[in-house]
Amino acid sequence: MKKAYVVLGFEGSGSVFIAKVISYVVGSCKNFEDWNGYGFNKKIGEDNLVLHRSIPFMRPKKWHDDPREIEDILKIYEEIRYVIVTRDLSASMLSRVSRFGGSIDSYKKDNIRAANFFAKIIKNKKTFIWSYETMVSLGSAYFELLYDWLLIKSIFFPKVYDSNKKYIKI
Repeated sequence: MKKAYVVLGFEGSGSVFIAKVISYVVGSCKNFEDWNGYGFNKKIGEDNLVLHRSIPFMRPKKWHDDPREIEDILKIYEEIRYVIVTRDLSASMLSRVSRFGGSIDSYKKDNIRAANFFAKIIKNKKTFIWSYETMVSLGSAYFELLYDWLLIKSIFFPKVYDSNKKYIKI
């Protein structure tokens, strides 16, 4: 049975990192850093394909608004599992401003549109919600939960850093 994994997240949520982790632990990459985490990790049609999309993705911004857009791309796969990556939206937006420029008001609108798309996925698909903050808090226990949901065995626990510190002063 051919499997595909779709990793979606708000820009600046850490979704690239988790896409790379999944690609590695499902055996699609020999080394953790072999794939950059953007787009597809291999050719469509190959088993254990990982598709990563920040929503929106690229510049100028591109969007998915209907889950069928992704389903049509991956129609040859018997099983598709979705991972939706979340992070504190304030930290996510500040990360975007530092990387891409733009305004907080524009990113707030992006968040609403992305959240509407994610809600459609969550409602109808096999979905795991991956939280950046939970990853930082629980570490390996949270990765084990993800691996159990992916139906794989792995002892790979990447180093995790709390990048929210630079945006949230205590």
